[in-house]
Amino acid sequence: MSYSNPDPIDQLLWNDQELFAVRHEKSADYLAAIRELVADEQFGKSSGEEFLRVYEYLASADPADFTAVWSDPAAYLWVRTAYQLLGAHFGSLEPSPMARAYCDHYQSATFAEAAELHLDQFELFAAGLALRAGDHWRFDRPLHCSLPTTIPGTRLALDGEGFVRLRGVSQGGIELEGDTFTLRECPVVRRGDCAIRMQALLFCLPGIGYGQPLREAGPRYQVDQAGRLEEVLSAIESYAPHQLEQLAAHVQVAAFKPAHLGDYSNVSHSELPGAYIVSMLDDPLIMADRCIHELHHNRLFCLEEKGGALFDEERQDSIRDARFYSPWRDEPRPLHGLLHALYVFQPVWHFWRRVQEAGSAPELTLSFAEDQLQRIPQQLELAAAVLRRHGAFTEFGQALFDGMCRGAKEIAALASELAPKDLPAWTINERGGTVRQCSRETRLPLMVGEAVAEHVRRYERSRKNGFPVQLPAEVEPVAA
Repeated sequence: MSYSNPDPIDQLLWNDQELFAVRHEKSADYLAAIRELVADEQFGKSSGEEFLRVYEYLASADPADFTAVWSDPAAYLWVRTAYQLLGAHFGSLEPSPMARAYCDHYQSATFAEAAELHLDQFELFAAGLALRAGDHWRFDRPLHCSLPTTIPGTRLALDGEGFVRLRGVSQGGIELEGDTFTLRECPVVRRGDCAIRMQALLFCLPGIGYGQPLREAGPRYQVDQAGRLEEVLSAIESYAPHQLEQLAAHVQVAAFKPAHLGDYSNVSHSELPGAYIVSMLDDPLIMADRCIHELHHNRLFCLEEKGGALFDEERQDSIRDARFYSPWRDEPRPLHGLLHALYVFQPVWHFWRRVQEAGSAPELTLSFAEDQLQRIPQQLELAAAVLRRHGAFTEFGQALFDGMCRGAKEIAALASELAPKDLPAWTINERGGTVRQCSRETRLPLMVGEAVAEHVRRYERSRKNGFPVQLPAEVEPVAA
C-alpha cells in the first residue's frame, strides 16, 4: 500500500521507511543509559565491568558491523529487558511483566540478581560482532548461557536443553563447552534487496512465549520450507513491490510453523522488531497476505515508539480491561488490538486487489481474493465504529486513527465499484487449506455478506448471555 497523497500522516502511516530506524535508535539510547548507570553506580561488580568492556568493543566497531548486530531483533529485547530490570532495582520504573519473566528465567530472588545475570548475556553481542568482523574475542570468564539462544547479527544459534559455556571467538569460530548443544546455521532467503533469515530459535528466547510450535516442527523445518518463503517474496514483489521494499528495510527474521501447531496462526512480538511467525498454508499468495499483515504490525509498533501512546491512559481507566467486538476474531479484543487490525488489513486489501486485477493466479486463489475484496471493507467499517465509539485517543493516536479511517473510506469506495456485490465466502482450515466457509448455525455454505453478519450475530448473542462483548449501535444494521 503506497499513497501519493502528500498528507504527512498518510505518508507516516504507509510510506515512511525512516520510521523503521526509530526502534534501533531508541535501543541505542537505552544502551547508552545503561552504560552510564552501570559505570556511575559501579553496578554488578565483575558483571558490570565485563559489560563495560563489551560496550567499548561495540562502540569502537566498524559502523556496518555494529549496525548489523544492533539491528538484530534480539538486541531490542535484550536492551529493553536490561533497562527494565535495572529500573526496577533502582526504583525508577515499576516492575514490568518482562522484568518479572526474566527474574523467573534466571531463577533470581531480586531484580538486582537478574540484572547482573542479564548483563552477562551482553557477551553474545560481542560474539556476534567478532564473528562478523573476523576478530578474536576472549571472554574474561566463560559465559553460562541457557539454551536455545541465537548469536545476534549472524545466522547462528545454539540449540538444545540446559546450558552451554562460551569462551570466545577465534578464527571465525565459537569456542564452546557443553555436551547437549547443537550449533545451527539458519537458511537465508533473498529477493532483490530483501534478505530474511529463517531463524526460528529467535522466538524461543525468554519472555517471548511463541517458540514451542517451532520446536515441535523440528530443526529441519525452516530449511525444508525456505523454497516456500522464496515463493512468498516473489508474490509480494509481483503484486506489492512497495511492501517488498519495506520488508527489505525492516524485516530480518521470519519463521514458518505448521498451521495446526500452537494456539496462534501468525504473530509479531512488540519486543522483537523486524521479526514474525507465519503459518504454512497451501497457497503461497495467502501466505504473502499474512507477511504483509505482520510487516504492518511491525510498522505500527515503530509508530508507537516514535509518537508515544496511542490511547489516553487517564481517560481509558474505565475500559482498560474491557474487551470489544473484533470482526476478525472469535474472541473479544482490547482496543489496542482492534486498532492494529484496522491498520494491518488495509495493505492486505490492496494486495488482493492487484492479484485480482492481474487475473493470473489459480482459480481458487482468485476466489479467495474476491472474498477478501468484499469482506475486508465491511470488517474495517465495523472496527472503525467500535474504535470511534469507545477509543479515547491521545492527540497522536487520534491523528493516526483519522488517517486509518481515511484509508478505510477509500477502500470502501473502491470496493463499491467491484462486481458482483456478494460472493461465496472462503476460509482457511486447520491444516492450511482454502475451503468454503459454512455457517455455524446451519452448516450450509455462506456468502461473504452472510458470513460477516453471522459473526456479528454470534457476538451479540454472547453479549446478551452475559459475555463481556461491547458492540456499538452502528453495527446493529449489519447484524440484521
